[in-house]
Amino acid sequence: MSDIEKMYFQMLFDKYKTMRLNKSQMCEVCNQSDSTLDRIRREGMGCEYSKDSGMIYYPLDKVVKHLTKTMKTL
Repeated sequence: MSDIEKMYFQMLFDKYKTMRLNKSQMCEVCNQSDSTLDRIRREGMGCEYSKDSGMIYYPLDKVVKHLTKTMKTL
């Protein structure tokens, strides 16, 4: 992990106190609605996820990689 990824990982872990985010937490992190996140996931363009008992979870390390990959630099 790069230094920026480590910083994001630590910030998200400190805020949510978990190694995987649920769908509502992911919506908050990405600043997207629930339906937009569902559409992006169905189209295969979003962050890697896993299903557990019908719930969708996003591993924190994959969220960080997705965020740093999709961030635009000014």
